[in-house]
Amino acid sequence: MILIGISIMILVGCGRRDVITSNNIAPSSGRFIDTHDSYKVAGWTYDVYYDSKTNIVYIASGNLNASGITIMYDKDGKPMTLDTYNKTK
Repeated sequence: MILIGISIMILVGCGRRDVITSNNIAPSSGRFIDTHDSYKVAGWTYDVYYDSKTNIVYIASGNLNASGITIMYDKDGKPMTLDTYNKTK
């Protein structure tokens, strides 16, 4: 929970114009790109995004009562890059 809170605080101010819904190269106005990958677990939907400046992958979850976003990690415990994420699909 602490990690999710820290991640949310880092991304505060990230408005809708910062999220682009394409896995292509991001235009200069958008930083977080929707990969269009979604997963459902125990009634929660998880969507995967990546940062167009760092290529770090994030997973976001939410429903009517709560939401959160956090970095995805690779098998070595390092922040996952888009290339690594695409290889693990």
